[in-house]
Amino acid sequence: MERLSKTLICRALEARAPHADKPRVSERKLEANRKNALKSTGPRTVSGKTKSAANPYKHGFYANPLFLNAEQWEKEHLDYEAVANGFGQHYPAVAYVEEFMVEKIATEALRLRRQIRYEQKMMTWPSPFEERASSNLLRYQTSTNRQIF
Repeated sequence: MERLSKTLICRALEARAPHADKPRVSERKLEANRKNALKSTGPRTVSGKTKSAANPYKHGFYANPLFLNAEQWEKEHLDYEAVANGFGQHYPAVAYVEEFMVEKIATEALRLRRQIRYEQKMMTWPSPFEERASSNLLRYQTSTNRQIF
């Protein structure tokens, strides 16, 4: 049994090892890659960094800060606080865990509200069910519902 497991481990390691027949990158190309890497340093100014931080933002369903800007805060914070306060009164926090769970429920309720708003907007499109966004939205809603329930 021990010999068999050693054989299997050796085979697994060989499968992960780089192939000997694969050509290496030439020194000239490697040096060119290093020079190009020095040129691409990304944004340097505060405004550039702020702008690039928003690159992956598409719909805001799973945005890391719950409110991305002051406009969104103004539009949604009262609803968020109403849900958080309602659940907080119904389930009074005894310790940090209960407080965390109430906040999580309020956060997921806000996300679900955003998704429903996006769905309503999507239904005004000429052919909403032919768009890829409709299948993605269903996936987002299912994920959010699983977080709540």
